[in-house]
Amino acid sequence: MKRNEGIQALRGVAIILIVLSHYNAVLGVFPWASSFGAIGVDIFVVISGFLSYALSQKFERVSVRKRIKITQSKIKKFYGMHIAMEIFMLILFCVNQCIYGVNWLEIMATAVGIVAATFLLQSYVPIRKVYYALNGVAWYLSDSVWFYFIAPIVNYWIFNLNNRSKWELFKRIALLYVTQGILIAITSFLVRGNYKVLHALFYVSPFFRGIEFVIGSLVGALYKIIKENSNSKGLNAKKWTLYEVISLISLMVICGGINNVKAEFGFIIAIPIACALVLTFALSIGKVSKLVNNLLFIKIGDISFEIFITHFTVLSYLEFINRNFAHFGMQTLLAIALILIFGVALITKKMRQEGAKYETAYRQKL
Repeated sequence: MKRNEGIQALRGVAIILIVLSHYNAVLGVFPWASSFGAIGVDIFVVISGFLSYALSQKFERVSVRKRIKITQSKIKKFYGMHIAMEIFMLILFCVNQCIYGVNWLEIMATAVGIVAATFLLQSYVPIRKVYYALNGVAWYLSDSVWFYFIAPIVNYWIFNLNNRSKWELFKRIALLYVTQGILIAITSFLVRGNYKVLHALFYVSPFFRGIEFVIGSLVGALYKIIKENSNSKGLNAKKWTLYEVISLISLMVICGGINNVKAEFGFIIAIPIACALVLTFALSIGKVSKLVNNLLFIKIGDISFEIFITHFTVLSYLEFINRNFAHFGMQTLLAIALILIFGVALITKKMRQEGAKYETAYRQKL
């Protein structure tokens, strides 16, 4: 499957939601966007599963050794950037400790977080100050490693289903989704609604997010079936336009109301909407998705990974400068943040591309 511009545009939408959320978390602005990040992460997880299946050419049984090699090759693509952000945030953390006084509890939690993040294991440690230590978004990289590892198993399982009809896939998506809801409800009852426990288990944990990844992979299988059918008979553009309108309205409704939803259930509400958005944007049959698939969203989607890894560090640095030295006005602060986020992301993207070219040339010489 060649690059899907609809998915790239949706990545652009998702990263905008995440950045707006962290504007609130770090700079203390846009309080109405505090939960947008949860929706953006849901979209990214579903996209990861979707692409894992939709891009796979071979659905064969893969040994553990081969799965580890696949995972290592994927980690290699982002690990250097990840460590660079961790080092920068560590320097910032040390400076803050010197200015505002030593907090040994934070130091110990951050030390554990550094070790865990170095081995991309931070999301396995159910302690908020550990999995959010330093670069607060890096926990998702830890989850991604788990996705890379299980992807061959998930793809092989879906491909070898006895019945891969549209309705069978819908049923399996619904079953997994209901299972998630039941797990949250039971756990919420057992821990008496303890937000920190629920957040660690159901928002950060790679195992729970792995279920969402499998749902995304099933959406990828559904996409392939619909595309195959469209080759023999045209798909109704008006019908898919209606689906797209419903999906986008649902996204706007949940963005407007998720802050009022009981926290432990807010993590899961966006999943069906994320699935609908991924499927309709990937197909881009209706008029709405074609309208949204404009150059701006696609360009943002092209650097969404770089924005994701670097933006929290950029915002943290800017907040530190503004608090201790500059004292910018709010509009100026927001404008500088926007310029820095996109500037750093573009530079990082260029550096990664140049590094990939150098590595390819070096291998060819060998």
